[in-house]
Amino acid sequence: MRSRLPTYRRSPAPYFLCVLVAAALVVPARGQFSGVWGADEVQVGQNANLFARWEGRSPFEGAFVELPPRWTLKEAVAVRQGYRQRTLKVRRLDEISNVYGVASSEPLLGPHDLVLHVETGGLPGRADWTLTPFVFQEERGRMRLVPRSGFRITRAARQVAPAPATDNRVLAFRGNGPPLLLRRSALPDLGARASYTLECWIRTTDLNEVILSTWNGEEHAPYPLELVVDAGGRLRYYRGQPGRHESMATLAPVADGQWHHLALTHDAYAGWTRLFLDGLAADSLYSPAAPPVYPRLDLALGARLPSLYVSADALGGYTGLLDELRLWPQARPAAAVRRTMREPLQATAGTVILGFEEPIPAELLAQRAARVERIASDLVFYQPVQYIQAVPEGEGVHLTWETKDTRTRAFILERSSDGRAFVPVGEVNAADATRRDDEARAYAFHDPYVTDQVVFYRIRQRFESGAERLSGAIKLGLGRQVQEEGAVLLGNFPNPFNPATTIGYEVRQAQRVRVSVWDLKGQQVAVLVDRVHQPGYYEVRFDATDLPSGTYFVRMQTRRGTLTHQMVLTK
Repeated sequence: MRSRLPTYRRSPAPYFLCVLVAAALVVPARGQFSGVWGADEVQVGQNANLFARWEGRSPFEGAFVELPPRWTLKEAVAVRQGYRQRTLKVRRLDEISNVYGVASSEPLLGPHDLVLHVETGGLPGRADWTLTPFVFQEERGRMRLVPRSGFRITRAARQVAPAPATDNRVLAFRGNGPPLLLRRSALPDLGARASYTLECWIRTTDLNEVILSTWNGEEHAPYPLELVVDAGGRLRYYRGQPGRHESMATLAPVADGQWHHLALTHDAYAGWTRLFLDGLAADSLYSPAAPPVYPRLDLALGARLPSLYVSADALGGYTGLLDELRLWPQARPAAAVRRTMREPLQATAGTVILGFEEPIPAELLAQRAARVERIASDLVFYQPVQYIQAVPEGEGVHLTWETKDTRTRAFILERSSDGRAFVPVGEVNAADATRRDDEARAYAFHDPYVTDQVVFYRIRQRFESGAERLSGAIKLGLGRQVQEEGAVLLGNFPNPFNPATTIGYEVRQAQRVRVSVWDLKGQQVAVLVDRVHQPGYYEVRFDATDLPSGTYFVRMQTRRGTLTHQMVLTK
């Protein structure tokens, strides 16, 4: 965890005495940890950062850090206002419980971010960590560490085995040095008077890092954008004119050792610039006045642009991984960013997409960097659903599709009569492929009863990580005659229900009526009614005591067709 900030002179102060006081000191609740961040999932043997924010009027003197077995606390720093950094003293207090103490040589006043650099170890499984602030208390001429147990915080995490490298290549930046430069003439205009979108993936644990920049570090030089990791591990965006810098920042840190997706969109017509982290909006800037004119500059990756007037240290530097750098000549909608962030894409007219599977094309490269190399990585991109087809079959519709993705868990089939409001009609497990080969896996689903003349379908692809991706919708015209309804399915009440509900329906002509219940997988779970009805209003009770929570469908079949209604069971 590097820092290029100047060191601080520390005044003499009492330090750790290995005396732990079991009882907590009663202290007014004027300071506490207001936030805690860290990866939900870490790999055995990796470097990672853990983060917490100290708030309030009570100064921060130190904290006990309890780590999972075989984890090691390597370094700790406290950061104020995103750039004022102070190294904390670290001492291991208890090897059995794996408890460390971190303390400042003098109390820290005001809000501070605490950054703990750790190395993980041990076996896969639960890996929680705990922070308990303490104060120094003098007793009989000796200083004791007294825990403030009322302010203890715990972060839940899970440790997994190291992920194997895939065939995905990424850029690895090693140490400090000159940037890799992309030629300005080959890139979309990144100035304030042009709309654009910039996306990339990063992975790092270092602080005070310049990921990419169009600035040379000279205070009088205007520049349209710079993305950095600040001293507190958060992502910051800057743009500047002489004497003025504007910025945005993420609330959650990004220097935790995990992969993060960064996106920046600038809408020159609306005046909005937005920052996204992992597909979610993080911050925004609005400029109602006429935007400034920025010069067209090369894009520097891994440091700032070279300058004769700025030292190498001031040019920053990035130590970490970078992948899927994408530049678009328009401000992409947030939904489009989320939908494609884990999908490999090909460049189209006006766009620049660098997946680094191959060396950077010569026409894009203005300057190479010896400290940058392409390596294999564990970053995984999902393959979307392809070749969706729907054909009428009897009273229903038969759907088929393919995907090359091997990390899909399930497919949720959704249907709509207007192309806007979709409801789930079935689910297919990813293991139930109808065909498997080296290129793709094929799937099929039959929607047995469809009464609309025009119907729309789409597929919700659910991945092992829990992420989801929607396919585009396809439209199918069935060309069936609309007939006068001889029966009406009125729905169920209550809905949602637990564990029983009443289904109401109206029969307008004497006929045979069958009422059944189906689950999302297209399996029939109950037949409630199957007999001839005279005209009138009817009710039937459905008891789902033995069924799991979820979405179900009641279907009423008559000689004129089938009506369907969605029900939700919540236990």
